[in-house]
Amino acid sequence: MSDQHGFSLVETLAALAIGALLVVMLLEVHAVLQQRVRYEAARWQAFERVRVASLLLEDELRLAGFWGGMPADRGIAMPAAVTGGSGRVVCQGSPCAMPGEDRLAPAGGRESALIVRFARASGDPMAAGLPLLFAEAQGAQWHHYAAGYYLDGDGPGLYLRIAGRSLAQELVRGITGLRCEYGLGSDADGQSLTFVAAEQVSDWRRAVAVRCTLRAVSDPLGFAGVGIDQVEVERSLLVVLRNPLDQHLAASRLEALSIFEDRE
Repeated sequence: MSDQHGFSLVETLAALAIGALLVVMLLEVHAVLQQRVRYEAARWQAFERVRVASLLLEDELRLAGFWGGMPADRGIAMPAAVTGGSGRVVCQGSPCAMPGEDRLAPAGGRESALIVRFARASGDPMAAGLPLLFAEAQGAQWHHYAAGYYLDGDGPGLYLRIAGRSLAQELVRGITGLRCEYGLGSDADGQSLTFVAAEQVSDWRRAVAVRCTLRAVSDPLGFAGVGIDQVEVERSLLVVLRNPLDQHLAASRLEALSIFEDRE
């Protein structure tokens, strides 16, 4: 006779219980991994939004204050390279390089706005319909370009409004924060900087650097009926305004030369 026998009822129940426990644990791990994957995807989306927005601002700031090689002896007053606040600047001096003011949309109640100005060549597609500067330099006609960046919309998002054009354009959705500070040159060589908010700047021609912090959020998340908060990321950028810095250096050298000539 064989002494082999099957599992007892207690052993079978214990095995089923252990198997059920393992299945539950695996399902929980799977749910956690799924949520982690969705979180990382949302974080990547928010990061891409803030990265694209910061690159757009950085590209514009690199050109701020460039006026197409306009001769300095023309006596034409050029507007400030950058300003902040509500989005309005008046060209000071006479004659002016632009016809009147370049009014841009305000910040819409969300933190700060950034206004960037420079010249675009007549062949640049972005120059179409912009005011023409009252001079021709480097073999091309140059157009006054003033672009205002601010937060608006239900998203919200980063918007662009160009002076002389009626419609604003949403550049990047999901941008929830834009706060800029401006580095003011405090000595003759423009190397010693003090960063202040827009409302503390009295002379925008002293601004030789811009430091901005942007925040972005992802789209809302959800998994298996459970809502997950939006993921928020932040990124900062710092740009030295090359063209205004050159003007600052030239002005300081001219002032020093004038003082020297007076003494002679």
